[in-house]
Amino acid sequence: MTKMSNKEPLISIIIVSHNGRFKELKKVLNYLSLQTYKKLEIIIVGNNISEFMDTFLNSWQKEDNFNKYINFNENIMSYFDHSKIGRFRYQKGLDLSAGELIYFQSDDDLLSYDYFERMVNLFNINEKCMSAIGNSSGEYFWEENKLIEPVIMKSFNKIRFDNGKKTLFDFFCNKIYANPGFCYVFKRSLLDQVGDKIWYGYDTSILLSLVSQGVSGTDPEASMYWGRHSSNMSNQLKIHNNKYLIYKDQFKVRDETALRIWKLNNFTNEECSRLLKFLKKELAVHSAHSLIYSIKNFNLSLFFKHLKIIIINDIFSIFVCFVELLNFIKLKLKKTNEK
Repeated sequence: MTKMSNKEPLISIIIVSHNGRFKELKKVLNYLSLQTYKKLEIIIVGNNISEFMDTFLNSWQKEDNFNKYINFNENIMSYFDHSKIGRFRYQKGLDLSAGELIYFQSDDDLLSYDYFERMVNLFNINEKCMSAIGNSSGEYFWEENKLIEPVIMKSFNKIRFDNGKKTLFDFFCNKIYANPGFCYVFKRSLLDQVGDKIWYGYDTSILLSLVSQGVSGTDPEASMYWGRHSSNMSNQLKIHNNKYLIYKDQFKVRDETALRIWKLNNFTNEECSRLLKFLKKELAVHSAHSLIYSIKNFNLSLFFKHLKIIIINDIFSIFVCFVELLNFIKLKLKKTNEK
């Protein structure tokens, strides 16, 4: 890997954690300590961390001048307000940070040891580069201690630079990339036009409102591994999403903010309309899945709330419900026959 210049910007890595992630956080911090790129400022923001974990992190903070730690006594995790963790925890870490480059990391995701070296290399190769990402299709299964290496697709097999507009269309319209989540390293200056609205759908907001502002670089050899767990947390989140429509209002703020950013960055009306159409379909598909929850739980009121969202945003998403319902009926019949 050849560097085109010797610029070494400070990267601020912001992690929010809680009591249930002590084992995971320790491993994440160990991976970060082994990064080949050393100019890293690591900021841990505690969301009601226990005394034992607090003692460990206070000791960790003293190991390096670039280590920072702050804890808040109240656990503000909310299924009803997905943006709350961003606005009141990640934002606090951002306020403490000094890096020219920013990276938001989950407390159970892992990165290849050369991840940040490769990211900085992208910024050095192309001075117009405003955001950078690696290959985010890897997985780490915590209970099994199993690492699944990312798959390198044909469309993602070498270093490349695209304008933000193309990146958005590749993700939402052409489905080339997996969900980037917190995988983007980006220049702090991109936040100037967005402010705290970044937290209304923060993992997709990074793509919609930040990456869309300029040139984005990719390196398929920079590997990121999503933390996977055998717990039923994902099922719980899906149930709450189905039951309470937690993302509807936040998606609205996210999309309005993105639209404002696109117009500031010379997106045409046709391009804006096309992207908004896909975002509306995204919301309608969520509600199409949720109709099944409504039917299973005989909740007529919730059924019509989801149906209204589908009708307003994308009526054709109703077929997602029919397919899921058909599969549900087939599974029920199969179990009945087996008995």
